[in-house]
Amino acid sequence: MESRIELASPSSVMTKHQPRGFSNIPYDYHQEIELWIESLHSERGYGVGYHAGQEIRVAFTTPGDHVRVRIYANRSEYSEADLLQILQPSKDRVAPPCSVFGECAGCQYQHINYVVQLHWIKHFIQERFAPLAIPNFKIENPKGSPIQYGYRSKITPHFQKVKSGFPQKIGFQHWKRRQTIDVSQCPIATSAINAQLPIERKNVQSGKKRFKKGGTLLLRETSDGVITDMKQMTQQQVGKYRFEFKAGEFFQNNPFLLPDLLKYSVQQAKEGGQTYLVDVYCGVGTFSLFASPYFEEVLGVEINQEAVVSAKKNADRNHCQNCSFLAGKAESLFGEIHFDPEQTSMIIDPPRKGCDPCFLEQLFAFAPRRVVYVSCNPITQAENIKEFLHHQYHVLKIQPFDLFPHSRHIENVVTLERIH
Repeated sequence: MESRIELASPSSVMTKHQPRGFSNIPYDYHQEIELWIESLHSERGYGVGYHAGQEIRVAFTTPGDHVRVRIYANRSEYSEADLLQILQPSKDRVAPPCSVFGECAGCQYQHINYVVQLHWIKHFIQERFAPLAIPNFKIENPKGSPIQYGYRSKITPHFQKVKSGFPQKIGFQHWKRRQTIDVSQCPIATSAINAQLPIERKNVQSGKKRFKKGGTLLLRETSDGVITDMKQMTQQQVGKYRFEFKAGEFFQNNPFLLPDLLKYSVQQAKEGGQTYLVDVYCGVGTFSLFASPYFEEVLGVEINQEAVVSAKKNADRNHCQNCSFLAGKAESLFGEIHFDPEQTSMIIDPPRKGCDPCFLEQLFAFAPRRVVYVSCNPITQAENIKEFLHHQYHVLKIQPFDLFPHSRHIENVVTLERIH
C-alpha cells in the first residue's frame, strides 16, 4: 500500500520537552513512573517520553500513549523502562495480531497504524540526513508494502540445546532477554511458510531431526514451494525474470515490494542518460538483469564467487546477453572496469555495515557520473553519503521503501550525481 497523501510531521507530539542531561540521582531500579510517549527512537524502535526532563525509552509504546512504566536501566543520557500499563492509548494504536508481540524481537510496530508507521519512516530518514546540510533537501514519501502481513518469504526459527529430550521452544529471540520465544505461527510470514512451520517444528520436537547442539531452521517460499534445505538450489520469479540461487543465500524476502524497488533503482540509474551500468555487491544479479534493457552493457561485481556463478547462469537463463559478471577482490574491485566513467551509472547495495573506506576510495577514483545507493541501514548510509558530498557528488533524490512492515528496519535509496 503506497500512501498517496503528503506525509507531514509524524505526530503533533514530536518532542515537547528537550532533555536537560541525565540527573545526578538516577531512578531507582524498578521505580514506577507515569509519562506521555512523544516520539519513536529510530535505532531500536522504542517509544520515547520525558519525566522531569529526563528521557525515558519504552519498547512497544506509541506516540500519544499515556503509560505507567518500570525503570530497569539507567544510561548516561537516558533510562529504559518496561511498559506496565497503558493509562490512555494513542489514537494511532491498533491491536497487534501476533500472540507473542511484545516478547518476540522480530517486530516493533504491530501496535501502530500502518500509515503512521510510514510517517515515522520518513521522520527517521530525516533525522539521519538533515545534519548533512544537503541543498534542496527533501525526502520522498515512503513506498509502503502492498501487503503488511504475510509478506515475508523467509524465516529462520531457532532453538537452543536442552539437557534431555528434544527442544520444545522453537522460534525467535526475546526482545530483551537471552531466551527463545516459542513461535508456532508468524503473522508476517507467508501463508505457505505458516503451513509448513508446524511440520518442521514437529520434526525437531519429536526427534525426527536430531541436533547435538541448538540449531536454526530455514523456511523459504520460492517459485518451487517452501524450501527447508539451505544448500538446495531454488528459483524465484521477479517480474519477467527468474533467478536461481541457494535457498540459504541472501535474496530479498519481501517479493511483493521487491519489483518496485528494482524498477525504481534502475530508473534512477538510467535517467542520467549513461550508456553503461556497474552493479556492485550484485549478488545473484537482480539489479543487473532488471537494468539490462536500458544500458548497452551491464557489469556486475561481487566478492562472493558462488554468487557470481549464479549471476552468470541467471543472465544466460533470462537471455540478458549484455550482462557480464566478475568476482572482484576487495582491494581492486574496479581494476577490470574499462567503461568511460562519464558514461557510467553505478548501483551499490552494500551490507548493513555500509561501504568501507577502501571501497569508497576506489569508487571516488573511478568517479562514475551517477550512483544509486541502496541500503538496509540508513545510519551507515548517511555516514557514507557524507563522504560522497566531499567528493563532488550531490544528492538528487531520497526514496525510502518499507520492505519490512512492523519492524524498525528500513530500505532507503539515494540517487547521487557527480558535479562537473
